Amino acid sequence: MNIEIISGSPRPQSLTVRAAYAVQKWFEKNTEHHVGIIDCREHQLPWVEKVFNSIDNTPEPWKPLFERVFKADAFIFVTPEYNGSYSPSLKTWLIIS
Repeated sequence: MNIEIISGSPRPQSLTVRAAYAVQKWFEKNTEHHVGIIDCREHQLPWVEKVFNSIDNTPEPWKPLFERVFKADAFIFVTPEYNGSYSPSLKTWLIIS
């Protein structure tokens, strides 16, 4: 199974990304699954203009990243609490993809 962990914190000193790496490490130690991490800090997504519903509809600069998203069999979202909800960075990810 191909799993992507999406770390939803945009903060430089994110504790969330540390939790994401701990989850990845656990999966690698205890399962045969391929587990990658998509760190929201590394990808400044554009303002939401349209949904990327296929690789063909994804703008060129984002295709390598969204190929990973479309190939994933499962997702694990790791997010900080942000004003009683999840982070705006993660909200953008969920809207676009």
